[in-house]
Amino acid sequence: PLTLSTAKVDFGKVRVGAAVAVRVMARAAEPFKVQPVANAGDGIAVEPFPAATPNQVVTFTFAPTRPGAVRREVVLVTDLKGAATARVVVEGVAE
Repeated sequence: PLTLSTAKVDFGKVRVGAAVAVRVMARAAEPFKVQPVANAGDGIAVEPFPAATPNQVVTFTFAPTRPGAVRREVVLVTDLKGAATARVVVEGVAE
């Protein structure tokens, strides 16, 4: 199975025009790759590790372009058998 170091990323308060990155560890029993995440929206970007390994670092970045609260569920899809997925709730407040 696919496990994550956390199921929630909380960026807290971030100024509009600034960017904050948080890394999440993803682990499985065999080497895998996290598939690219299409536009997560609301200034949230997800950058998977480029190589297939059993331990991966996935970087979540929040770079808001307008004020307001953001809360999204991002689904990480892998190339593991059965297309194993993991869900991460991402939230923050742009000021």
